[in-house]
Amino acid sequence: MNEDTKNDFQKKVGVGEKQYLYGRHVGKKKKTKVLNDDNGKVGGYQTEHWSGRVDATVTPPTKRIKLGLT
Repeated sequence: MNEDTKNDFQKKVGVGEKQYLYGRHVGKKKKTKVLNDDNGKVGGYQTEHWSGRVDATVTPPTKRIKLGLT
């Protein structure tokens, strides 16, 4: 929306302006490492979104299996 097409109310409330929520920019997110209790290695990530939503991504340890052909 162009500055010329906005009425006085739209300018006052900030239509088309960058939004903030408690000091956080809209669309930003914070990603934090989460450590395993048993071995202290990274077990996943916690993502905090600007809207207050929180996601968790768990990365289990990789197991290598050897197949014995008999």
